[in-house]
Amino acid sequence: MLWSQYDRKKGFALPMTLILLTFGALVLFAATTQLNRTSQKMKNYKTSSSLQNYATNAVDTASHIFLENVGTYDLSPWGGVEEFKSHILTRGGVEKYYWQSFLADINSSVDCANLTEAIQSLSADPGLGGDEYTLEAYVYQVGGRYTIVASAQIGDRKAYALGLISYVRGGLMIPAIRMAALNRTLALMNVTGGHGNPRVHGDLVYGSAVVLNGVTIDMTSTSTPSDIITGGITGDSLTVYEDGDELDQEGVDELLENFPGWYTASDPNFSSDDVYDQWKAEYMELLPDASYTVILNTDQTLSSMDENVMVVVKAPSNVSDPTFQAYFGDDGLEICLGKNCLEIPESLTSSATLSIQIAGDTVFGNDPHKISEVVGHYNVSVLGDATINTNIVLDYQYDYVNNGNENSPVGNKTKKVSETIISNMLGEEKTSSLMLATIGGDMILKFEKGNSTHGNKSLIGSFFSWKDEGEGGDVLFSGLENLDHGNGHTPQLFLFGSLTAYSFDPDGDAGNLDSFVAVADSSDSSSPGTGNGKLSLIGIQTW
Repeated sequence: MLWSQYDRKKGFALPMTLILLTFGALVLFAATTQLNRTSQKMKNYKTSSSLQNYATNAVDTASHIFLENVGTYDLSPWGGVEEFKSHILTRGGVEKYYWQSFLADINSSVDCANLTEAIQSLSADPGLGGDEYTLEAYVYQVGGRYTIVASAQIGDRKAYALGLISYVRGGLMIPAIRMAALNRTLALMNVTGGHGNPRVHGDLVYGSAVVLNGVTIDMTSTSTPSDIITGGITGDSLTVYEDGDELDQEGVDELLENFPGWYTASDPNFSSDDVYDQWKAEYMELLPDASYTVILNTDQTLSSMDENVMVVVKAPSNVSDPTFQAYFGDDGLEICLGKNCLEIPESLTSSATLSIQIAGDTVFGNDPHKISEVVGHYNVSVLGDATINTNIVLDYQYDYVNNGNENSPVGNKTKKVSETIISNMLGEEKTSSLMLATIGGDMILKFEKGNSTHGNKSLIGSFFSWKDEGEGGDVLFSGLENLDHGNGHTPQLFLFGSLTAYSFDPDGDAGNLDSFVAVADSSDSSSPGTGNGKLSLIGIQTW
């Protein structure tokens, strides 16, 4: 284990790689009152921090106990669940929309497993408070997942934690963004311009983020860090600008004291390259060992599939440095090399995930203003650069990206509007999934000047850019310098799912990207996958 037995909030970088917030954001809320640096206030802060830590550890411990004995517990209602829901739903901001939806199926009449006695029997453990705290833990089954609610109390002070146990099948549970380096200052979102002509500036991460080499945020004295990253950040450093001035270390420390839990220091025993390599190893484990090779020297149609076999698409031996073209559509996936194409019918991917590897640089789509609709379940890896020359959208989210009037409902919206839209997106039944990765190449996002969308690119799915033998691993931008910055929508990248890379915009070409919005989702985890999967604790939220 990479974090201590007694304090699991330390060294959280690697455990964070297993977290994808299936309900969009396992967020850590800001404190509602200003904490002064007096001894009494610091004592209160330390008490709150300890309560949160012990509640978190109670969830962690309860999950292990529960998973060893699934299906053997007597079930009965827990009267305290309404107090728990009232406690977290009084919190302001976008987060309450997620929790209202996520906890809708849990109430005082729903049966649950009571693990309080099991947790209390371990309360002498220093990680659970050394017998100084009263602990409770309850587990609810909601559909195919389990929700753990735990609390730690001392006197009249109480903290709650919530854990999510779910099956992991063919997917990784990861934050909205996960990178070794983010070459971008994430700024507080603001909107200018009149009705129907918004100009959106700033960034928003609905969910958590991991930026190993540190992150920079630009906020105001009246905003909070979670107005930019709702679920908190894990990394080795944090730089904060407030009203244009950089805070010194004392100012950053005071800010973090006022918002406990929002920032988690990565484990100093592991370098960013070590952690990134571990992320890559976890992804590579998803790829089937067996393979079936298709040489694109003629038109072909894949007639059958085995989810434990990877389809490898290659160029003929007399073609050097090939560049493939790939097209997602409602009838499946087409992969071409020149005039020769491989057709993969949608019917082959409707009930199981098809793993495909393309041995060469690949361009997806042929127009950055059009939308490629993904119907089915795909895990696509490219051995080389992957240029995304389109918008990529899963079928069940298509209407959120295209309203039929050459407009994207999710693009260039104020935060207030986005709250409702994104909450609805998170609640959709997942009928398709996409994992798209580069191995030894870069992920190149293609932008282009035009009369519609003006650079509002939307990507839905889980996207990875993996460095291999020192090559690739970056997210690059192409054509941003040519975009319109006059009337109409401003250049924006809207990501619904997750983005993992070694570096984001290392060449500094995304200076013309006015807005970056990333929303964590769990499409990849709910898709049919290789193997039977297993129940795992995939996230913990503490209040």
